[in-house]
Amino acid sequence: MKRIIIIITLLFATAFSALAQVEEEIANYQSNRDLMVKARDYIKDKVMVGDFTKVKEAKDYALTLKDGSANPFSRSELWSIMFLTNEFEALGNDIAAVNNDNFFMRSVWRQDDLGDLLNSVLKERDSELKNQVKRSAVDAETKNVLLLTLDWLEKGAGRLMTSEMHDRAVVHLAVNPDSKYQWFIKEKLMMESLPNRSTDAPGYRHKGVWSVGFVASLGGGWFGKDFADLYKGFGSFGFELVGSYNRFALTAGVNFMPTWTNRDMTGSNGLFEKGGTVTAFMPKGSFGYYLVQKEKFRMKPYIGVSGLLFRHPSVPDRLDFSDLDYNVLSYCGGCSFDFRFRTSLNGYESLNINYMFGISPCNGTKGFGTMHMISVGYSMEALFSGRY
Repeated sequence: MKRIIIIITLLFATAFSALAQVEEEIANYQSNRDLMVKARDYIKDKVMVGDFTKVKEAKDYALTLKDGSANPFSRSELWSIMFLTNEFEALGNDIAAVNNDNFFMRSVWRQDDLGDLLNSVLKERDSELKNQVKRSAVDAETKNVLLLTLDWLEKGAGRLMTSEMHDRAVVHLAVNPDSKYQWFIKEKLMMESLPNRSTDAPGYRHKGVWSVGFVASLGGGWFGKDFADLYKGFGSFGFELVGSYNRFALTAGVNFMPTWTNRDMTGSNGLFEKGGTVTAFMPKGSFGYYLVQKEKFRMKPYIGVSGLLFRHPSVPDRLDFSDLDYNVLSYCGGCSFDFRFRTSLNGYESLNINYMFGISPCNGTKGFGTMHMISVGYSMEALFSGRY
């Protein structure tokens, strides 16, 4: 019996020892992906304190950890780091080597804001970096491509490109028709995310950029014509979804608009007195075109259709004026202004100011009505291009 107890005790001890060993191995296990994430955190810290020698060392180490399709950096992050570490010759070689098959680098998934931090530091050190490029030992063509690439990175890796940058790329290819940087110039730099015009330049291939976002607004307005006989001015709270492709935009939204009667109105249940509160709802949709589109400012005229749904009080056990409710179809137009105050690699935030005019040419017994509305709102938009 004693021998059996000893054997059982030894078996349990062995099992627990093996389990403890496995737990220790798991606790100390680090895959290449884990190390890439740690390297990104380390680089972020060193960028923040300006220690770019350590940034280069960490970058070089992180690149040795590539695991299958997972990379420590996206292409734009890698190039941003190489600018900050002054690796201009190596960066030029990398730009010359990219193509359709290797440009996209899928970085390890990590919401660490490294890309936004690098973009911010590039912008802060823009003049210094450009002077360093100009003084570097690389050839004249590579210097020009590096300067174009730096601007491209600062504009969100092409998401906020301007026609001026596009034109510089066109001129570069005209001067260097056999450039070793042709693929990158044609596929990336000669793409206008925010085009100001079409172009017939040789080698031009337009690439579109999609965006989606929303606008939340507060405002007010007034009615005209026969509407003004019925209702006073109104307040407004609005919400819109916005989708755009290059300069073209579609919106769909709704406005909640409290107003007050301008005269007594007679319903089947009695008199609805002047000054009574009425709620109007305005579902709407519009098509617009960004006539002016700059880095910090956009102007979009638009046209569309909307409905005006007037709802009068209807309270159980009290007088019911719902028989005064009515709906009308309106045609609308206006102009929207966006003043961008924050941009990132993924999109931007804006102050939105909007003027809208509505006209209802046929609304039954209520006559001919117009509406004017001005609103101020907050806009957020995410950019997509499908190229990174």
